[in-house]
Amino acid sequence: LAVADSSTPAWTESFAILARIVEDHVEEEEHRLFPLACDLVSDAEAVRMEERFRRTKDAVRHQLS
Repeated sequence: LAVADSSTPAWTESFAILARIVEDHVEEEEHRLFPLACDLVSDAEAVRMEERFRRTKDAVRHQLS
């Protein structure tokens, strides 16, 4: 998508397909995988995972800015 002309119908179609794939992925995570993870991961481990995720996200944002 980054190298294609965004004013073309092909780009719009490709973007729509990508958006649907992402939406399907998020839907599966929220309704299938996260509930399973809640059963397998302790509250303390979930907090550690969240802290690590936030630190990594902040580091990536800093690198991109």
